[in-house]
Amino acid sequence: MMKKLAAIAALALIICVIFYRFVNDDIQTSELGENVVQTEGSSSTPKSSDTTKIIESHSDTTEIIESPDIQNYSHFKKSIPIKKYVEYYEISRSSNTPTIDNFRKLVDSAYLLNLYREFFVIIREFINKDQVFNLNNPKFNFLSAIEHLSSGELDTAKYHLHEFLSIHGSYQADKDKYFDAGYDQYDIKWLEQPETYLPNQYADLIYTYLEDIDNSSELDKSVFLKLAIKVLEIDNTPQVIDLGENIYYILRKLSGKGYDEYKTLLKDGRKILLSDLDIFHDQREYFLVSQIELVALAKFYQAKDIYNRINWNDVKGELYQKDIRSLFRFYDLNLTYFSIADDDLLAKLSSIADEFPEIGAQIASLVEFYKDLLLQEPILPQTRVYKNLQKKIMKEDFESLSEIVSNLNDIYSSGNSISSLDSVLHFVYQKELIDNEVFFNFPKHKSSLNYLPYLDAKYLKRFQLLSKKRPFSFLVGEGRSVFSNLFRLYYSLYDHLELKTIQDYMEPGSLINQDNNPVFSSFRLFKAIVEPKLTDRYIGE
Repeated sequence: MMKKLAAIAALALIICVIFYRFVNDDIQTSELGENVVQTEGSSSTPKSSDTTKIIESHSDTTEIIESPDIQNYSHFKKSIPIKKYVEYYEISRSSNTPTIDNFRKLVDSAYLLNLYREFFVIIREFINKDQVFNLNNPKFNFLSAIEHLSSGELDTAKYHLHEFLSIHGSYQADKDKYFDAGYDQYDIKWLEQPETYLPNQYADLIYTYLEDIDNSSELDKSVFLKLAIKVLEIDNTPQVIDLGENIYYILRKLSGKGYDEYKTLLKDGRKILLSDLDIFHDQREYFLVSQIELVALAKFYQAKDIYNRINWNDVKGELYQKDIRSLFRFYDLNLTYFSIADDDLLAKLSSIADEFPEIGAQIASLVEFYKDLLLQEPILPQTRVYKNLQKKIMKEDFESLSEIVSNLNDIYSSGNSISSLDSVLHFVYQKELIDNEVFFNFPKHKSSLNYLPYLDAKYLKRFQLLSKKRPFSFLVGEGRSVFSNLFRLYYSLYDHLELKTIQDYMEPGSLINQDNNPVFSSFRLFKAIVEPKLTDRYIGE
């Protein structure tokens, strides 16, 4: 009898432990909307790659700060310290073996990260707004300012910088009543000694420069180059591409310098910070879209170095379909980054089209399309449609853009036969429409059931129809691949029923998603915020 009672007691204890862990995990997940941190050994921590290091501390970019006495601040709560992990992408150009496999992996990753960037812009815009306007967190004014600066929206950037810098005066005027809730000991140091934090130093410098810019006259872009140099003078971790280098990169973009100028920034052996920037030394996560831009660009440079060292005659007879796909993606990245058409690469691809009976016609058609794209007056009707699509996106003419999408759906309807060029352009059109300017201009309706507005169903149906057809082109790979589903996932970002699916496709454990931690971590927070909640905070206004 005693043994039976002991067994029952042990079983009850095990059940209690399991229940506690289940509840605790659920609570931790539900709190992501306010504060997401990655803990050592977390299941969400991405697996490291050959070019990525994960370490336990950020000692080279972060000073360890002792927490102030919370008892002296009645409106601040004591927060439990949580160890963050740090992850880098290590740039390695000269040491990469010049093989077609290494080339393909780098190109495909760079290409995907470049598309994830469009997801990232939307996600970070939403998170920053949520933190600033709903949670009254002034720190995120700094992130908002840098993102708007990156987009060339100088007035909006200046507004957020002003709000960020003025918070300290407001706090000093009324320490006990200024903040409503949600602030802890990690905020006190910043509020009491803001000048010791790099974000404040950068904000003060950038705001001073922006104040001097005369918006009424033609903008002298050289001012951004001068500012970029000043930013690096403040940076105290030149060995790591972190906050200072991200701002430098953004300012260099604004100065009008080409992408080739960034080779000096992305030197062999340097490492890019992939985990949160930890700019305020607190428990929140801080990311910039430029982090992904820099990793994608670094991988492109590495792929370019390999491509220049590969002997074409040695590899052309051993190419697979996946290699041809990556070579076209490489051509496209050259257009994206440099606006350079690699005629030599097109000639190489054209010369081997006959060796791929299943996709040879598509290869030849795509080569002709890219050649036609360079003409001032394109010959092919598909080229004219494509250029018109680009034009409407640039002009933010959503109604005209929607009509183009509708016409494309007619072309790809099941009742119509399509040419080899139409089939291969199916993905090219979709790729072009994965653009944050399109998304932000998409007609929306407020919802009482969701934290986000709904994308207008009339237009959304047109855009989603374009993605529901079978993958016509070899460019997307298998039907279940990330690439074949990107367009559908992009226009499902505001659909909370699709968020789990999007997260599964973005999971860093997948090889193709290597080094996308800034996107994935931010998406997890985005997902936690927008998922339906029972509280009024998550009800659309």
